[in-house]
Amino acid sequence: MNALLLLLAAALPTFREFQDGARVAPDPAFQAAIRAVVHARDAEDRRSSLEALRDLAGPEGVLLVPQLFHYTLRADTTRDAMAFGVLVEHMALSRDAVVRGTIPFLEGADQERAHAAGVLAHFEEAEPDRPPSFTVYRPFLEEPLRAGLTPPAGLTRHLFSSDAGQALLVFLRIAVEDSDARKPVLWAQHVLEDLAWRERHGFPTDEVRREVEAQLAFLVEHDAWWARLAALHWMREHPGFARAEWRSRLEADPHALVRAEAARDAKRREPERR
Repeated sequence: MNALLLLLAAALPTFREFQDGARVAPDPAFQAAIRAVVHARDAEDRRSSLEALRDLAGPEGVLLVPQLFHYTLRADTTRDAMAFGVLVEHMALSRDAVVRGTIPFLEGADQERAHAAGVLAHFEEAEPDRPPSFTVYRPFLEEPLRAGLTPPAGLTRHLFSSDAGQALLVFLRIAVEDSDARKPVLWAQHVLEDLAWRERHGFPTDEVRREVEAQLAFLVEHDAWWARLAALHWMREHPGFARAEWRSRLEADPHALVRAEAARDAKRREPERR
């Protein structure tokens, strides 16, 4: 048992490996232990199966989360699909453990990314007419941003795709400490969020077009790659305000993540050009 724990612990991704999309593979013994709990015959069987799973789970259940992810990703019954939430509660797993174990799957294929986004949505506290909270991700953003590095690419894409305005604020508050230096970006975020509010509620946008375009131009040309990424996502959501020269500039961006996202947008627009 100890040998298995050491092997699984060694498989957990470090921050550096997050950068390369490292993900824990499904372990047959762990998958069998989860299944034994989910399909326990009676209360006594469930109790003993839970104890066996706790032995595998490691401190704070950190080894369990990736295995639960794999189990529910391939679920073909309602009971199996509910295993993630049920066992997180039964095992009293912390928010940090669940988030840390799920983030690497944002680097995966479409099905994995969608499943990971669904798990993480429970910690973002989004409600109608209220933006999501990305506070839970700060521990995974602070170290790389303050070192001038890029946070995990999958997490970054997830945040900006979910809500570019809130993502911009989180990155700004971590990367820029001086309050006066933050103000131009704060103003750009306010103007663009006002545009989104107007469109969402059916108010005219013509009167704010000039200011919106000025702030988009400001972000497209900003020194910080995450500000340029925010501009890209706003143009994706509001294509009527995008300009060809801005798109071309972002397609040639010096930052790999911005450049890759711009290339994805260009590929999506190909049918429009034919």
